[in-house]
Amino acid sequence: MDLLRIASHSNRAREALREFLAGRETLVTRPFETTSSFNTIASLLAHSAGAEERWLARARGVDAGERLEARIASSPLSVWTEWDRIRAVTMEFLGCSDDARLDSEVEFELAQWQTKGRLTTREVLFHVFNHENYHRGQISMVLQQFGEDPPNFDYPLLMSGSAR
Repeated sequence: MDLLRIASHSNRAREALREFLAGRETLVTRPFETTSSFNTIASLLAHSAGAEERWLARARGVDAGERLEARIASSPLSVWTEWDRIRAVTMEFLGCSDDARLDSEVEFELAQWQTKGRLTTREVLFHVFNHENYHRGQISMVLQQFGEDPPNFDYPLLMSGSAR
């Protein structure tokens, strides 16, 4: 699993989404119908960034502190600044982790789903990028429902620079 390549795609897709949403703040904060508590693009972005922060804290063995979603509740558009900070820590951690560190296990508990388990640090990082991609897909669908034509986040298009 080439985490650096996966991270590179994730970073490009995140930037494409940021560029697309720039100047479309009303779409970012506009509620949409869902069975989830994440009912705006802003809340999906904050959840993606916050989950990255929490999973990375587990992998690093540190306390994540107050949830990002709570920290930016009064200023949802500040998510990009916070996410840039979080992603820089993620990339630094990935860049300085050797195979032994990536293969070490991380215990987790997801109380909301009554789930406990272990993942390798490599799997944690994969999950961070995959989870972001999952929610980016939701955002893409919401944008289409709002009548927008979002960027194409397909791997070959983004990585070749051909994505619109």
